[in-house]
Amino acid sequence: MEKLIKDLRTGRIRGIDGLPEGLCKRLEKRLGLQKKRAEEIEKLSRYFRASGDTANLYRKIWPRLKLISCWTEANAAYSVRKLVDMLPGVLIQGKGLLATEGFVSFPMVGQKGHVLSICSHFFEFIRINIETGEEIEPALPAHCLRQGCIYSVALTTGGGLYRYRLKDSVFVEGFYRTCPLLKFLGKEDNISDYFGEKLNEHHVRAVLNRVFEKRKAYPDFVMLAPETSESGFRYAVYMEREGVEENGFRNKLKGFLDEIDQQLSENFHYAYCRKLGQIHQPVLYMMEGKQGRNAHDLYIKACMDKGQKLGNIKHCSLHRKTGWTEIFKPIICFCVEKEEHL
Repeated sequence: MEKLIKDLRTGRIRGIDGLPEGLCKRLEKRLGLQKKRAEEIEKLSRYFRASGDTANLYRKIWPRLKLISCWTEANAAYSVRKLVDMLPGVLIQGKGLLATEGFVSFPMVGQKGHVLSICSHFFEFIRINIETGEEIEPALPAHCLRQGCIYSVALTTGGGLYRYRLKDSVFVEGFYRTCPLLKFLGKEDNISDYFGEKLNEHHVRAVLNRVFEKRKAYPDFVMLAPETSESGFRYAVYMEREGVEENGFRNKLKGFLDEIDQQLSENFHYAYCRKLGQIHQPVLYMMEGKQGRNAHDLYIKACMDKGQKLGNIKHCSLHRKTGWTEIFKPIICFCVEKEEHL
């Protein structure tokens, strides 16, 4: 909020890290100085925060807001939950599945799932086991899809792609008339495999979702990533939450690591590596979000430092690279044996 107020007051767009300088300057010409609006928002922010009624702050700032179009599926689901809390009564509409290579699905009001864009390309679907990536059936055209099944999407486009496999997996929610309604599940090829454990992002995200849902304890940011420590190789859960001590949140984490480990061990390969001692018990790192420094911004900056373009960066439940402890600088480390303040 403070970044927004400052940008409006100064007529400069600097609150969004990573935007190209040229784009910022073009947007600033359209924005101009908005001192009156900045004062209005600052006054509303002070009033609602002082009264503790932050749930209505954003509705007061944007009273005519009816719909927000954004990513809602796969890893974006964590952010959507927070957006719903911030803007009660506003329709959150998912964008569907859009790829650089082609337009796959789009939203339709009142329908669960997104409608396959049958007029855009010729589509084929390979039924898969999303946990292993194993193909269960050969490629099928869209009219042969079955509700409740998971498929990998392949495109043949007017631009020259022939049976191009996106490595995107979708779940068939149902049908609008006879057109499939799809839910994007994530990328198939994000697999962490240091010792043969073959951890798949979809499995990791499902495990994290189940554990948090069971405890009714939802983080603002969460990611699993490998870590090399003095005791050996392990996976770390990096979690951020505003108000770590609020509403008994820390108490809800009791047994968290054991449960994460048990559910990750549903993957035979991970369980075998744990049995051999190649991978140690997971660890949990807790961060507390602060103004101007939060895990999401640090993640974006780290990805850009590694050479990724801002528009290509997507949050993931599983990251294959190590080194995130130094980037996030967590305040608390939870191990099975102890809790340690860093």
